[in-house]
Amino acid sequence: MSDCYQLEHLAALILSGPDAVAFAQAQFTNDITTMEPDRWHPAAWCDPKGKVISVMLAGRREERVELIVPAWQIEALSKRLRMFAIGRDVTISSSTAVCGCRNGSARAAGLSHDPARSLCIDHDDCRHDEQEQARWEHDDLEARFPWLSPDSAGRHLPQSLGLEALGGLSYAKGCFPGQEVIARVHYRGKVGYRVARVAFDSGSPPAGTVLRAEDGRRVGEMLWSLSAAKDSRGLAVVSIELEDGARIFAECGNDRLCGRVSL
Repeated sequence: MSDCYQLEHLAALILSGPDAVAFAQAQFTNDITTMEPDRWHPAAWCDPKGKVISVMLAGRREERVELIVPAWQIEALSKRLRMFAIGRDVTISSSTAVCGCRNGSARAAGLSHDPARSLCIDHDDCRHDEQEQARWEHDDLEARFPWLSPDSAGRHLPQSLGLEALGGLSYAKGCFPGQEVIARVHYRGKVGYRVARVAFDSGSPPAGTVLRAEDGRRVGEMLWSLSAAKDSRGLAVVSIELEDGARIFAECGNDRLCGRVSL
């Protein structure tokens, strides 16, 4: 039996051709030219204001750059990237076959931020396993990997999403969309938010849910969450003023869910 299993919440974009690496270098936050070819590296695509449109895992393979992104974004990203590729010798295609592995595979490359796990695309021998997919998402939560949803895309700077800590943000690579704003915050400003895990006693707040401190102040919002039988945990962008173990509340309609922050 294959050691690789489908990750149905993810999909892949493939940039190929003589200009693929240069095109990716001009668009994404990480330095594509210095990436190890046998690793998947965190990266992001930002708008001109420096807000992250998509968080991704990028892999460089000679005249080819592969991007693993949330499956819900695949069509919109493919269409938008083609708009910026006019005049460049680059072809953009997509694949929904993304597979995760734990015991290694000749076709899989490890995650730069979590070498115990590896990924590959277009694997012919990839099994369906709901438990392994749930385990993968749990490991992403533990690694504080900030996948975005429709309600969180375009709302946060890469520093607030923890991409600098994950090695997904380069200040020396040159221009990319939003680079001036992002660099200004880094060198002259102060980031007011950071990524943290949050745990709730009950309920599972969806992405975009507002988080408040005990005094009612808005102190963050949810990025994504995982449900469990007795409680739920998730990833959120929270104020840097919050301390480890701080008590917070999530506003879900008429419900007020109680939780705590884990930095």
